[in-house]
Amino acid sequence: SLSSVAFLDGLKTIGESAFSSCDALSSVAFPDGLETIGDEAFEDCDALSSVAFPDGLKTIGDEAFEDCDALSSVAFPTGLETIGDEAFYSCDALSSVALPAGLETIGDKAFRSCSSLSSVAFPDGLKTIGDEAFRNCSSLSSVALPDSIQSVGDAAFMGRHSFVLYGSAGSFAEEYAKKQGLDFRAR
Repeated sequence: SLSSVAFLDGLKTIGESAFSSCDALSSVAFPDGLETIGDEAFEDCDALSSVAFPDGLKTIGDEAFEDCDALSSVAFPTGLETIGDEAFYSCDALSSVALPAGLETIGDKAFRSCSSLSSVAFPDGLKTIGDEAFRNCSSLSSVALPDSIQSVGDAAFMGRHSFVLYGSAGSFAEEYAKKQGLDFRAR
C-alpha cells in the first residue's frame, strides 16, 4: 500500500481523485510549480497528517482533502487564490488555519465539521466565504473578518452557541453578524 508520494518538478496539476482513499498515504512532497490540486485528489487519506503546499499553488479543488482524519497541519502558500467547496470538510484533527495573502475565495463547506479547529486567521484581500464554510467547527469561538470581505454565505459560522464575529464598525462583517444573529464586536 502506498505510504508516500514525491512528485517531479514541472507538474502543474494533480488530477481528480488521483490518490483518493489511499488509507496508508502519510507523506506527500508537492513539487515546485504545482498550480492546481484537483477535486477529491486526496480525499479519505486517513494517515495523512500534514501538508505543506508549494509557492505558486493557485487552487485547491473541491473535496481535495475531505475526511483526512489525521490531517492536523496545513501550510498554505502566499498567492493561493481559491480553496474549493468541501476542500477540508471533516478534517477532525485540524486545529489552526492561517490563510495566506492573496486568497480571495473560500468555498462552500470548505472547513465544515473540522471539530478541533479553534483558530482561523483570515488575510486582508479575502472577498468571499461560502455557505457553511465553518459550520459545525465546534471548537471555533470567534473570528475576525478583514474589511475586504464582500460576501459571507449562509450559516458560515453556525453550530456553536456562543460565537463572536470581530470586524470594523459599519463594515460588511457587522451587517452579516446582525443578519445571522451572531455576536459582533468592533476591533
